[in-house]
Amino acid sequence: FWNSSQLEGHDWLPNHQLWFQGTTEILGSFHSRFLEDYELRVDQEALHTIALVIEQSQAIDLAMATRPSTLVHGDLRVENVLFGRAPLQPDVVLLDWGTPTRSLAALDLAYLIGGSVPMPARRGRIRKLVEGWHRALQRHGVMDYSLSEAWSDVQLASLRCLSTVLFQHNWQLDHKVSPRVILLQDEWIERSCSLVVEINALEALPSAP
Repeated sequence: FWNSSQLEGHDWLPNHQLWFQGTTEILGSFHSRFLEDYELRVDQEALHTIALVIEQSQAIDLAMATRPSTLVHGDLRVENVLFGRAPLQPDVVLLDWGTPTRSLAALDLAYLIGGSVPMPARRGRIRKLVEGWHRALQRHGVMDYSLSEAWSDVQLASLRCLSTVLFQHNWQLDHKVSPRVILLQDEWIERSCSLVVEINALEALPSAP
């Protein structure tokens, strides 16, 4: 579905609609409470990046809209991925298509790496993961998309996905949330914050100072 017109005109498939987008106003309303719990727990560069993502949230969305688009799962956590174990089974099956959208092709990759891959497992390997994704695109006929573009799009996508940490933390403030969910969200927050530092995502920030 790379840049495919087949994805246009479906009521069930919106353009660039993500549960974690949030306007500057919405994200800003979560910020101070987030800092109360995480200011001393995540890298200062990540905190600086979060502040810039809040400030330039709409600019990030506009930049995403100019990039190659495809069918995006929208919640590609490892819990939503099944891996085949037998010869006749598909290699991978994706579950829970409750939030599909037509958007930046790199979003699902950044979302999966940022939230679901443990930091020690991915350290020093992210470029290889992006290179593997790029090779797979080429095998499926995407020939007008360079590796440097793929890397920049993953950086941009990771900035958009960084806003998940503000939503996740805001949900933690609900006293009805179970300790297990809080622990899962806590791990997600630290991983996502680490990713933007690991890949120097600020390089892709629109109108970066």
